[in-house]
Amino acid sequence: MNLREAAQQALEALTAALSDDQPYIDRCKAAQDALRAALEQPEQEPGFWGRVAARQSEKIKQLETALDELKQHEQEPVAWLELRTLSSGGYASPIKEWRVTQNPSTSNAPRKPLYTHPPRREWRGLREYEVAQMWSPHPGDFSHAIEAALKEKNNG
Repeated sequence: MNLREAAQQALEALTAALSDDQPYIDRCKAAQDALRAALEQPEQEPGFWGRVAARQSEKIKQLETALDELKQHEQEPVAWLELRTLSSGGYASPIKEWRVTQNPSTSNAPRKPLYTHPPRREWRGLREYEVAQMWSPHPGDFSHAIEAALKEKNNG
């Protein structure tokens, strides 16, 4: 419901409720007249900031839609690498080998998913106290310390 519809609803409620001559009714009648006068005026075009807000709102909706599409296309494994135990073949201990399969077995055998591309990892930044611990008055030392810490946090 937009503002105009809400004002129309309030005007209709006031009209239905105003049948008495009590003092508060005079204030309600004044509000009713003000609402009626406002609703009779033509709707105004949004000003500069209203247009900016509408464009930003549209861009946000586009970004949210794009993000939803990306989430739907999250990569699934194309195959599995499973550790299988074969018969011992006369050896003291069983022979184990890694095999690629399309469907993972239901056993508890160790397995790793295989992707066409590595799965995306979430970026991990530095916290303020971590940056403060690395502080150095020499810009080169400081930037190298930050770079090393970010690589370490992001498995890089």
